[in-house]
Amino acid sequence: MDYVCYRERRHSKCRCYSAVVALPLFVGALAFEPFPFRIEIKSYCNMHLICRLVMAVCLVGLVGCESDNDRMLYFAGDSIAYNWPVEECFPSIITDNRAMRGSGIARIEEQLVEFAGKEVVIIVGTNDLWLAREDMEAYVERYVTAIGNLKASKVYLFPILPRSSESDPVEQHDFIFALNQLIRCRADILPEVVYVDVYDEFLYERGLNPAYTVDGLHLSRDGYRILTDKLFGLL
Repeated sequence: MDYVCYRERRHSKCRCYSAVVALPLFVGALAFEPFPFRIEIKSYCNMHLICRLVMAVCLVGLVGCESDNDRMLYFAGDSIAYNWPVEECFPSIITDNRAMRGSGIARIEEQLVEFAGKEVVIIVGTNDLWLAREDMEAYVERYVTAIGNLKASKVYLFPILPRSSESDPVEQHDFIFALNQLIRCRADILPEVVYVDVYDEFLYERGLNPAYTVDGLHLSRDGYRILTDKLFGLL
């Protein structure tokens, strides 16, 4: 299977298939005289009526397909968001991935004017664990304030995912879990935030499930399939 999100890609193609087939029929109906099919019809009125019906069916198909592409979805955050193949996973939605490798909450603070009135998906925090360890309360306050200052119409906020890096301390899972809980609690006061809790799906023996990662931190194709399915169900 070449695509991370084959199910969604196929579903989109099926929805638009009628429009692809309809286009030549629509053109033929407009031309009337060189209509692509030779049909024996007794009267001009009947032929005219059939052409109008064909045109109506074609327009419904074209408009239905076109409406899928009206939605715009932005992505922001660290390398986990950056590596998400969003164009393949959400082919019926216009996507714009503005995540950056190695970034943290400071990057979100720099994007205040980019997402105002827009829908944005955010995965961020794993690169800030050192900062959060210095003062968890202060970090969470900064984190939630940055999310609220975006003035987005909708924020799909993912948790900091489990990690299995060799350099991580033994209690890393407990710390990330507590940090996520506090972020979620504070973010709940923001009406635009939808918290997408996938932490347990990725957790395995107090770390990141090896089936969903390529290096203990970044996600594999199967990992991104979980993110996509969760987000897709909320859109």
